[in-house]
Amino acid sequence: MSRAQAKDPAPTQRQVLTDRVLAVAYVINHMWDHLDEPLTVDDLVGVASYSKFHLSRIFQETMGLPPIRYLAVLRIERAKWLLENTDYVVAAIGPMVGYQSVGSFGTLFKKRVGESLSAYRRLSCSGQPPEPSG
Repeated sequence: MSRAQAKDPAPTQRQVLTDRVLAVAYVINHMWDHLDEPLTVDDLVGVASYSKFHLSRIFQETMGLPPIRYLAVLRIERAKWLLENTDYVVAAIGPMVGYQSVGSFGTLFKKRVGESLSAYRRLSCSGQPPEPSG
């Protein structure tokens, strides 16, 4: 059998990158599907089939943030959407995005967005665009 016909068992660099991107995509999809639940890196490891260390490293390389920080960003973005597009009471939104304590969620939201939950809703309903979060 010629070398060209032999199957090289070593994955190509392209395949490794594809596998990593798919693993990160699976993790992000899992985050969205379970946004209202407490999630840890240990929970995400099972989705990605990587070790905790390896998942954290490839996630940060791919998305620019560690997985749990990225999850916090998703939760804040979802909360902003709920405030802008629904009539849910502010106290109900925290648990919908994975925070059981309204107080700690409100503090985190204000720190990240620059407005309290109620002020953000008022601004979004007034037609004035709230400041983008970063």
